[in-house]
Amino acid sequence: MSDSSILKQVLKIEKANRKNATHFALCNGLHIRYLVDLNNGKKRLSRNISTYSKKLFILMKILRYLPLSILEYAKLGHFVKVEIHPVIKREFTFIDVEEWNVIVGTYDEKQKIVFQCFNGNRESAIFIKVGNNATEAEMVTEISFLKKKKQYSTFRIPEIIGSRERNQECPFNILITKEFKGEKVEPILTQDIVKIYKEIANEQKYINGVRCEFSHGDFAPWNIKKDGNEYIVFDWEHCGMRPVGFDLMHFATIIEIVFSGKKVEDAFDIGLENIQKFEPEFSMNKQAFIKQFEQLRVEIGGGED
Repeated sequence: MSDSSILKQVLKIEKANRKNATHFALCNGLHIRYLVDLNNGKKRLSRNISTYSKKLFILMKILRYLPLSILEYAKLGHFVKVEIHPVIKREFTFIDVEEWNVIVGTYDEKQKIVFQCFNGNRESAIFIKVGNNATEAEMVTEISFLKKKKQYSTFRIPEIIGSRERNQECPFNILITKEFKGEKVEPILTQDIVKIYKEIANEQKYINGVRCEFSHGDFAPWNIKKDGNEYIVFDWEHCGMRPVGFDLMHFATIIEIVFSGKKVEDAFDIGLENIQKFEPEFSMNKQAFIKQFEQLRVEIGGGED
């Protein structure tokens, strides 16, 4: 799979020695996965990344304590000098950025990058998500949703600070939010997850004779964090109206596919049984769901790291 253009569009990255470098590039094979600021980037990045990947979990633990030179010796990355596109650099001046990490999205045509921006005077960072024309529809959808600043009782959503949509002067779609932290949620269906689903799905209407409800779209464990007793649901790029029950069925199905290696048909059956433990009357047309599920997964591309 070839890299998308977004990384090269936004950043100019050159290998450098430790003295001239600005960042350390943590790599996954030949691909850059993270750019870590040489000043305070290690601590900031490692405490925010929550993952179900054992490899990445270990890497984040190592990152906090080991010198970057050892990571370079272990061929986990290399020192680089990074220059930012002037449009992004201008956004930095508005939010008083001194240091920044970069989180690189999954490597496909839908790739986006996220800047984790911080300075010494601010405990919380700010996220700047950047996409190009390949992800325009998704980013416009998320920006539009977050601008509504909806309030929920069972969870919260990222707090939007600003945004820009791609035009002749700005080659990127840009979403700026306050940093959201938390631990990963367990990849199992729980009563709390059901409650979150129900509140998301509170808006309902008929579309072409089908009863639909508002849907997150990629309702899955990796798009939910838990900070103490509070949940936050993020990545609203695929939200919209879908048949009743889709999000709950999606969550129950995809955890069986990703974490148990089930085929989608078997994952649906197991997921339905798990849902009915909490919602005995729940039902959904299997073939219709699978068709929409598979279409959505193609649109989304890569999933959790």
